Amino acid sequence: MNDLGKALLKNVDNIIDIWVEEVRRDLEIDSTKGLTYEAVHNGLPDVLAAVATLLTAAFADEEAELTEDALEHGAVRADQGYDITEVVKEYRTLRNVLLTVLEPDLKTGSVTQVLKAVRKIDNVLDDAVLVSLEIYVRHRLSLLEQMHSQLLLTNQELLRLVQIQKDNVSHLAHELKNPLNSIIAFSSIV
Repeated sequence: MNDLGKALLKNVDNIIDIWVEEVRRDLEIDSTKGLTYEAVHNGLPDVLAAVATLLTAAFADEEAELTEDALEHGAVRADQGYDITEVVKEYRTLRNVLLTVLEPDLKTGSVTQVLKAVRKIDNVLDDAVLVSLEIYVRHRLSLLEQMHSQLLLTNQELLRLVQIQKDNVSHLAHELKNPLNSIIAFSSIV
């Protein structure tokens, strides 16, 4: 069978173009609507290069590279406002595009080789999805923590302002009490 890693690297631009078009057409991925082509494909070439490296038998031990690229892709998607289902749907689309583009190379192998290659593609993409989602969730949680901290600060400031307002009303009541007592006393004399 042809080297799938080399075949993938040879078709990276084609895969990216097809993938971006498919993701933009997918009505279930709303977050791509306002994004440019570059924003949608951001980080994907690195993920594909890492997948190609893992598909090449000579470099089968370089899984750390995929992890870094998948982490970056997850962080980018979190910054862009994607939700988790959209990220998963993107990877599902990528899997379909990869298998479609690599189909001619897959046909050159035996059934056993093709099954092994498809399993390897599935495993690599599943790992990429898991790592990407992990960083996505971490990124979202850090945003929630920042928002929580900001809300606590805002709440403290509001409590301080309420206390100042109470103090001002109390001081005003005290300042009005003496003149009102004098007026009441004067009016009872007359």
